[in-house]
Amino acid sequence: MPGLGDLPAPLAGVFVPDTSAPSGPALTTDDYASVQDGLFRNRNKSHLVNLNLEYDLGAATVSLVGAHQFSRLNIQRDLDVTNALPNYVHYSNVETPYKVDTAELRIASNNREGLGWGVGAFYTRQVGTTVVNQDASQFWYAVNPNAQVNLPFAAIGVPFPGFTPFTLPNTLGIATRVNVPVNNQTWSFNANLRYRSGPLSIEGGVRYSIMKSVQTTQLTLTGAANSGPTEIIPANLQGNTNKPVTGGVNISYAITPDMNVFAAYGHSFRAGSTGVAVPAGISADLIRTADEKSDSVEAGIKGTMLDRRVNYSLSAYYQKIDNFLSRFTGIYYDAPANQPTNGFFDFNYNGDATVKGVEASFDGRVTDNWNLGLAAAYTKARFDNARVPCNDFAGTGVPNQTGTPKVTGSGNVSYCTATGRLAETPDFSLTANTEVRVPMGAVTPFVRALFTYRPSFASERAQYTYQSRELLNMFVGLRSNDGKWEFDVFARNLLDQRRITVIGLGNGTVNSLIAGTFNSGYRQVNMTNPREFGATLKFNW
Repeated sequence: MPGLGDLPAPLAGVFVPDTSAPSGPALTTDDYASVQDGLFRNRNKSHLVNLNLEYDLGAATVSLVGAHQFSRLNIQRDLDVTNALPNYVHYSNVETPYKVDTAELRIASNNREGLGWGVGAFYTRQVGTTVVNQDASQFWYAVNPNAQVNLPFAAIGVPFPGFTPFTLPNTLGIATRVNVPVNNQTWSFNANLRYRSGPLSIEGGVRYSIMKSVQTTQLTLTGAANSGPTEIIPANLQGNTNKPVTGGVNISYAITPDMNVFAAYGHSFRAGSTGVAVPAGISADLIRTADEKSDSVEAGIKGTMLDRRVNYSLSAYYQKIDNFLSRFTGIYYDAPANQPTNGFFDFNYNGDATVKGVEASFDGRVTDNWNLGLAAAYTKARFDNARVPCNDFAGTGVPNQTGTPKVTGSGNVSYCTATGRLAETPDFSLTANTEVRVPMGAVTPFVRALFTYRPSFASERAQYTYQSRELLNMFVGLRSNDGKWEFDVFARNLLDQRRITVIGLGNGTVNSLIAGTFNSGYRQVNMTNPREFGATLKFNW
């Protein structure tokens, strides 16, 4: 039910919170259910054209690769996912066109040994205008949106104490239309050298890019508030040009015909971006992200043994990321100089981070008709004391949604110092696969299994401890020995594990303008898919 919080003493008795409309039934991980009143529908229509041309000059090959993409993505959804407002659809309709053209011209030497080289030029351009039509209505009190309520005289601009003797609708209806024209263009030029001689191989490359982007956002309000279209992106954030230099080098050496050691270094760049349909009146750091830069190193060993029946690899890696670009969902904001003044939004933001880990893999033929593979990795990916947006309703400095939604500090959002995970994943992961075959003349029956293990871990961002996950998929089938067809029946999530994969920080809430908070009593979650049985037929011409 929508729990409405405590009212200030002067409002006590003015109205009685209406808790007669439930947000939905009690749900557990055994329930694959949604409580939102509106639909959630994604539609994607795409047209793709690809071109690939090559011409062998003898000593070198010239290649031309081109592509044209025109996609239109339509998303319809109810923003009130946890149904804090029963029987009310907080609608959002988003139409995003992608018109992307790319072309790359390359010329590379054909020699496999000795000194090789290559140069190239790349161009891409993306245009399109995203259009967002969205409900931004506000509510005077945390009662039924369709209720009639008595307002303080001050709320309607009358400088008298007390409340109006007449009633007004509890909903202050506001509709928003947001236009986001996008115009991004990139030119890049690259060159590479390689040297191969016997057991030694060295390759390196460098790329110089010119990235230009222009992005603006026009906001129009209709209903209880009428304005616009108004440009909400400050002029100094609308256009951006970057000229990064990126590249890397790797070296490998065959100690023996069956064992290689390798090492690699890479420097990468990701341009910052302007948020789509960001709230009006917020600070620049919430509108546009900074550029992300990273340096990474990796070293390892790989090879074969037992007459090449077994393959193995082992590597260690480290990456330092300046301004790691991440998405922080459901962040409460307050921009009191604008309409709508507050709400929840998904912000892109930067924070320094480090990634380090090791990984190993093994696969082999136990017998001619039995394959077995195993891979494991330990990756510690953490923010490095990064200042990032968060929900801190209680003012504790750590993520929480305790109490009435509010901003802690002087910004448009609360900020917390993050040292936790870059993603909602554990440090350790393990996958295993096996297939047993029984050849019978022209066909081969088989049994195949895929297993994935992820241990339990604690999330700083969600303040939640995720359970371990053991996912087992099984396949039993038959294939032709000439590879023309294959048929199998399968069971996915054979153990029927029901685990939360992503969970929101706290209950879904909606603020009111005067008093009370709509509290759904639900936390938004994503779940593992339920156990599934099916069949697959493949045929190759």
